[in-house]
Parts: sequence; structure tokens; C-alpha cells
Amino acid sequence: MDVRVESETFDMPGYAIEDTSQYTGKEGVNYIDAASAWDKASNRLSVFVINRNEESDYPLTLDIKGFEGYKLKLATSMTADDLESRNEFGNEFISPEEIKEYTLENGEFNVRVKPLSWNVFVFEG
Repeated sequence: MDVRVESETFDMPGYAIEDTSQYTGKEGVNYIDAASAWDKASNRLSVFVINRNEESDYPLTLDIKGFEGYKLKLATSMTADDLESRNEFGNEFISPEEIKEYTLENGEFNVRVKPLSWNVFVFEG
């Protein structure tokens, strides 16, 4: 699948955790990143999107015009306000939530993705 992402970018400085674990900086990292998979046998298109921005939600447009007649079957997001939150057995503080606000018209799916979120959109034909 050809996934093209256009979004604002940020620069990430290099850092060292210890003498043996050092990371070089990167320039022009997209806030939004995506991957997709199409299962021809089940006529299912899955799109995975992350938002790396810590402060802002982003408007997202998925152009699925090549999948005429496909309808949204699942829209889910996972994020947390408290970045120190951790799930524990019996105490699941972070779980996927259904996204209810979106539009799908003329092959364009429009939605806003929350800050520091992981998102999955599944379309079926």
C-alpha cells in the first residue's frame, strides 16, 4: 500500500541514556505517521495512525477513493491524559475508545486525532 503523509514536523534532539545507549537527533519528524493493510480476501482496509504531538489534536483526511463503496466498520483511538498511567491486572486505566465524530463522503474520511494517540480505522467493502 502506498501511504503518503503530509503533516507538520518537529526536530528531535539527540540524547544519551548512558555511555552505551546514545541516540542521534533527527530533523523533520512528522507529527502524524501512518501505515495501512488491505486484505483482498475479506475486502478489508485497515489504517493505523499515530499523532506524536503532545499538545494538539490534528485534522486527518484519509483518501480512500480507490476503495469505492467501502464503509467504516471500526474507528478507535487510544490515548491518556496522564503520561505516567500504566495498566495493571484488574486496573486498566488506558483502553481503546470508539471515535464517534467523523465524516466519510466521496471517498474522503475526515476525523480529528487526539494528542499522543494511536488510532485504527477499518473499512469494509
